[in-house]
Amino acid sequence: MAIIKCPECGHQVSEKAPTCPSCGVEIAGNLVCCPNCNRIYLRSEDFCPHCYHPNIHRKNEKQAEPALTPPITALAEIHPREDNQNKNGQEPVTPKKKKHGGALLLAFIITMIVCGASFYLYNKAQMDKENEEYEFAIKSDNPLILQEFLDTFKNATQEHKDSISAHLQMIRQAETDWNNAVVTHTKAAIMDYLDKYPNTSHRMESKNIIDSIDWQQCCDLNTIEGYERYMTEHPDGNFYDEAEQTMKKIKAKDVTPEEQEMVANILHRFFVSINSRDEASIQETVANVFTLLDKTNATKEDAVAFMRKLYKEDISSMTWQLPGTYDIKKREIGDGKYEYNVVFSANQKVEHTDKSKAAVNNYRITSTINPEGKIGLLKLVRLLSD
Repeated sequence: MAIIKCPECGHQVSEKAPTCPSCGVEIAGNLVCCPNCNRIYLRSEDFCPHCYHPNIHRKNEKQAEPALTPPITALAEIHPREDNQNKNGQEPVTPKKKKHGGALLLAFIITMIVCGASFYLYNKAQMDKENEEYEFAIKSDNPLILQEFLDTFKNATQEHKDSISAHLQMIRQAETDWNNAVVTHTKAAIMDYLDKYPNTSHRMESKNIIDSIDWQQCCDLNTIEGYERYMTEHPDGNFYDEAEQTMKKIKAKDVTPEEQEMVANILHRFFVSINSRDEASIQETVANVFTLLDKTNATKEDAVAFMRKLYKEDISSMTWQLPGTYDIKKREIGDGKYEYNVVFSANQKVEHTDKSKAAVNNYRITSTINPEGKIGLLKLVRLLSD
């Protein structure tokens, strides 16, 4: 059972349905498929309404209808049998046959008119069909459809054939350029192809190839900057999640230059504050609760007390000199949060009121910088001079 369009109203209906549910026209057993254009129309039509091909079924039905012959009695009344002789005994006069030349000429003219009309309608139907197929083919990017038009409509207008041929040549050239770009397998080749053919059907495939090339380059670099660049350029890339996870692993191990600068600045600020006896600045550099020397729950006030303890009565000034280089270990303590364990050496130059007691002390310092950029641990071990 097939679904067809009603020949009367165009509504979709089963070919086995008794009537069309939209317009009520009879469907089952009342349809004809034109052998010329394959269109379906009502059986009562004498000609196909699309290509005007004669309805053979209708013609056969007409021939099968019985002739309306008057009853014999009626014929007898209309044409009573005449004897061979008339009432006067004379031979009946046979009427002369009229010449039929004029009727034949009229019939010939009518036949020619019908043939001419049929030929015109047939050509018009063919032209309409060719125009319809042309509009469909010229919008297609399938070379098989375009070639089929050229093979089927060899008598199409030259304009149509030229347009289809040019379109077909353009598609074949585009496919050749695509194959060359894929074989080259470089980002530049794919980008050049997209610039030349912005509406190509290979756009998504091109995007995936570029995504794959950029990801491979990112993996070869294996740097945080490389993964960040990939994620910026491919926010919906096939490897975005993998890039994000890999970048987190690198960040958990590698200390970036920015992180090194942050660690150096906070430690430098702490010891410079000791040099200048800046109690407020010292409190700003440490966490609310941290480890100071052997005290695990030291406060900001303990940091100030530590500074005051360094300045004994006979000390006039103090200068801490930091090396500028630090051994930094990075540890992830939360989602995207890191703690930095730092080991470095520092010199403490002390000036006494008694100039003869001037000294320089060497320390090995261990510190921890928390994710907020504050000192969370500070331990000093004095090194013996050689």
